[in-house]
Amino acid sequence: MQQLTSIAQLVSSLGLGALVVLGYFALLRYYRERFSGVVISGLLFGCAAVLAMLSPIQVSPGVFFDARSVFLALASPFAGPISGLIALAMAVSARFALGGSGAFAGSIGLTIAGAAGMLLWYFGPRRYQPHHFFLLAAMASLMVLSAFAMGFPAGLAIIRTALIPLITINFFGVLLLGLCLEAARSNNEYTRLLAFEAERDPLTHLFNRRVLDDVELKLERAMTAGSRQACVILFDIDHFKEINDKFGHARGDDVLLKVAGAITGRVRRSDTVVRYGGEEIAVILEDTVIENAVVVAEQTRKMIERLTFEHGDERFSVTVSAGVTAFFAGDGALRIALDRADQALYLAKNAGRNRVESFIQAAA
Repeated sequence: MQQLTSIAQLVSSLGLGALVVLGYFALLRYYRERFSGVVISGLLFGCAAVLAMLSPIQVSPGVFFDARSVFLALASPFAGPISGLIALAMAVSARFALGGSGAFAGSIGLTIAGAAGMLLWYFGPRRYQPHHFFLLAAMASLMVLSAFAMGFPAGLAIIRTALIPLITINFFGVLLLGLCLEAARSNNEYTRLLAFEAERDPLTHLFNRRVLDDVELKLERAMTAGSRQACVILFDIDHFKEINDKFGHARGDDVLLKVAGAITGRVRRSDTVVRYGGEEIAVILEDTVIENAVVVAEQTRKMIERLTFEHGDERFSVTVSAGVTAFFAGDGALRIALDRADQALYLAKNAGRNRVESFIQAAA
């Protein structure tokens, strides 16, 4: 009966797991690629382990156990080794602060649980299945051996009392919480994939036209302080239909990919590259005067002109024409600028192609 009561008390302490899952999901959404996310993740798992210690099962004076090892074992697999070390340091510090004759042995047990998680992170896959959590639980359960740090007779007595509830909570806790965390991670990645696919062109992986409203809002916010000018370059691959007709659509797709790569490689990370039409690619350059935008367009045109393609025994190259204009964000100015860049592109096409033309009036 005492063992069943202990198991029930330990299982109830895993209610912390729900908070951990919610916090982990929020971190994945807002801090995925930031170092601050690593630190906060460590604090999240560390706080859960510390809070688990506040409702322990006492085996003997100064000796108690709880669900802390579950959170430490899962910290590294889901948040990385740095987060795991942060969580472990918090838990060990808290265990010594609580004191008692089992503080040293308990800290060894915490270290074993944390090390089990780090081993899974290092040697395991990046996506976990139930059998991975069974393995992790088995490794984390070795923390029970830390009881022998108090001496063999005392350790044996502790193991006889706590072995069943401790192994039970490790297995069920690691399995259930691990599956929930993996589900949160998978759901977040699926959501991010849907968002990526919604605003990206499937062939070139450039942005599609759906992103233009967000780009204009971003420009408005950036320009609020100083009314900085932005520019649009609209590229169009010359004679693209003839390339498709002569070499096939697969080769045409290859041309689009390489041209898109050349444009993306020339502009800044702060600039936005959009597949605007079939063979039209628009570049929105933040904080750029039209003279500099013309230089970028001309340099890009020359880069593309040097690209070579093969189809069987035949080699060929392509050229692009470009229209450039400038604008100040707000009140649909980006859409107007795209239309003016299209007018400048039309001038470049009529002037013989493989050239850059600008619509200067748009800067007024």
